Amino acid sequence: RGMAVQKTRRVAARVALGDALSGVVWDARGAIVHVVVVVVHGLGDHCLYQASVVEACLELADSVAAVAVDLPGHGDSAGPRGHVESFDTYDAAVGAAIAFAAREFQDASIALFGTSMGGLLALRAAARATSSSLAAVVASAPMLRLPVSPATTALLRAGGWLAPSVSVTVDPAAEAPRHGVCTLGWLRAAAAACDELAATEPGPPDGFPLGAPEAVRVKVPTTLLVGTRDPIVAVAEVRAVGDRLGCESVLAYDGSGHEPFALDKRGRPDKNRERYFDDIQGVLVAVLERRGLSVTPAPPVG
Repeated sequence: RGMAVQKTRRVAARVALGDALSGVVWDARGAIVHVVVVVVHGLGDHCLYQASVVEACLELADSVAAVAVDLPGHGDSAGPRGHVESFDTYDAAVGAAIAFAAREFQDASIALFGTSMGGLLALRAAARATSSSLAAVVASAPMLRLPVSPATTALLRAGGWLAPSVSVTVDPAAEAPRHGVCTLGWLRAAAAACDELAATEPGPPDGFPLGAPEAVRVKVPTTLLVGTRDPIVAVAEVRAVGDRLGCESVLAYDGSGHEPFALDKRGRPDKNRERYFDDIQGVLVAVLERRGLSVTPAPPVG
């Protein structure tokens, strides 16, 4: 579904990305769009949560646009809150957002950005790479396993089959009720999705939809971002998965937590926030250069 997109920087136009899927579009400042950043949020969040990342991308050049999706069960998209039978449902939503971006901004290259659960989904999209428009992937603090012990994961996985609708909270970094609140069924689905990238043994009958773990590789240039003080994702795990998947680079931020782009409870920015944004912009610069284009900085607004 298409709609007229507002041409004013920093004004987000809400759109329907597909059946029961909602999202937001930021148009480029210029008349020609060369790169579209598709943004995927984490568990319990919504499509505007990473607005600061979008702003940094739009500031790079006047030919950059952005699309952010509310995943099923999040924001304005339909679906049960905090529950999914399989991450294939989320994969389909990410695919719909990429397809929407390709339709709305024809001939533009697409860069996919995801954080936490969205980072996992971005990596899964990089491994599938079903869209010829997908030119780069950035996965920030990608979820690679459940943030609990293997024994607890096994219990939660079993609980996902026995009582899938029971709600639990397992996120040790939770700072608000919306973070980390999900069902046992969601945890089982998440564990199965992580297994494919972490090369661990799945609990039957989940299987490996992407293929055998040792055979999974990213098919587009992929950059991983992680903070050294992330309570959910360990730098060593991210580096190991990045090496095995064939990612282009793994960038670590000393002293940063799970979301270097976010402000803390007192409204203070992470000390690595600007470097984090610069690194994301660097990925977009590489995409533009592969198109034979140089970066034209977007003029300041206001």
